[in-house]
Amino acid sequence: MLFSINRIAPAIEMAVDELHQNNLKYADSRCDISAAMNEAINLYIEGTVHLFLGPVCDYSVAPVARQVKFWNIPLITAGAMARDFVFSRSSEYPLLTRVGPVNFSSLSMFFVKFFEYSKWKKLKILYEKSGHGDVFEDYCHLMVTAIHYDILDMASWIKQDYFKLDEEYDLGQILGKEVGLSFGGRKYLSLLCV
Repeated sequence: MLFSINRIAPAIEMAVDELHQNNLKYADSRCDISAAMNEAINLYIEGTVHLFLGPVCDYSVAPVARQVKFWNIPLITAGAMARDFVFSRSSEYPLLTRVGPVNFSSLSMFFVKFFEYSKWKKLKILYEKSGHGDVFEDYCHLMVTAIHYDILDMASWIKQDYFKLDEEYDLGQILGKEVGLSFGGRKYLSLLCV
């Protein structure tokens, strides 16, 4: 996983050593809604939590980030990339801070700016729901949903079409049929997430 405990724990431990504290506890959300909530509740019940660093996976972050507002405990994550974390920020996630390198809303803004600059008007999105599952579950689905709805909100003049790839597909055949001459060539962008 992109921001797994194995990758971020060394940086956290360095910060803790620097501050001469050792009050850190780890739990594994397993990128699962119920496991994340269970771990968060167990840590809260212990009465020693002042800050949650993670979880990272969107499906794990969402319920914990909704709950921490009732506990008045901030949550910092490199995840929370889905569109909902932006649009429901003040109502559902007021104590959430996202520190990741990018999120899907910033990716959508990039596409809108690119289309404005290039004067392109058509976008074709082909995606596999579980594509890039090594990053987190349903990565492509969440990314495509954010891009689609953000572009509808920000730049409705961009004509969009999207196609969800089945479990078994012939990419060459699908590109010929779905992209073909309608979305190929100049002034058209095709985005593929598999």
